[in-house]
Amino acid sequence: FELGDWHLSVLSDRINLKQSDIIIIDSLFISDSFISLMKRKTKNIFIINDSYEDNSKHCQAINWRIDASKKVFSGAQIVPLRKEIIPYKKTFFSSNNRILISMGGSDVRGLTNKIIERLFCDSRFSNIELNVIIGDSFKIHEFSKLKLKNGCRVKYFTNKSRDDLFSVFQKCDFAIATGGHTIYELAYIGIPTVHLLVVDNQKPAEAWKNTGFTYFAGWYHEIDFIDRIINGAFSLYTNY
Repeated sequence: FELGDWHLSVLSDRINLKQSDIIIIDSLFISDSFISLMKRKTKNIFIINDSYEDNSKHCQAINWRIDASKKVFSGAQIVPLRKEIIPYKKTFFSSNNRILISMGGSDVRGLTNKIIERLFCDSRFSNIELNVIIGDSFKIHEFSKLKLKNGCRVKYFTNKSRDDLFSVFQKCDFAIATGGHTIYELAYIGIPTVHLLVVDNQKPAEAWKNTGFTYFAGWYHEIDFIDRIINGAFSLYTNY
């Protein structure tokens, strides 16, 4: 296979294609003219589209949204996962008193500290260890590392390989996570999740609330948002 950046005007000339070849496009902003040019080279064009809008530009869509319509290239069974995750699927469940917190690569709403502080102040989570993933784009100067309170400990994980991160995931009882691609990774490993939505393109992840796998805490701008996260955490803590 060959990877290419469609923004480069020379790409269409550089790639040699046969009619039997397959193109998979991962961009909803690709130009119609580029699609038309590629269709003259091959009929097998697919575009990855996990939104609710029809942005497939007359190509065959690949949609791994959890509630995608049942077509040939749809559903969570086709979601791409890193090969490093394969050994970390849980085969049995035991309590380690660990909660995973993952707010994505940048924590755009600044929720990590707020969630930790609320868990710290809640006696229901005494003697719990919080495993907190610090993304590459976290604003460290705005992030205070809380360590220990009321028996609740915190461990922070930064700049870890995917193997190391999946190992951290596997050792946790459940997770509090934003509704991005991480939910698919947690589902594969077998980590029940309190999931929350913080940006508009995460709206498709709301459908996870109908699977029984997650506790849906809602959107970041809702008044009782943090309360619902904590209530969801307690629900999973007492039931798993």
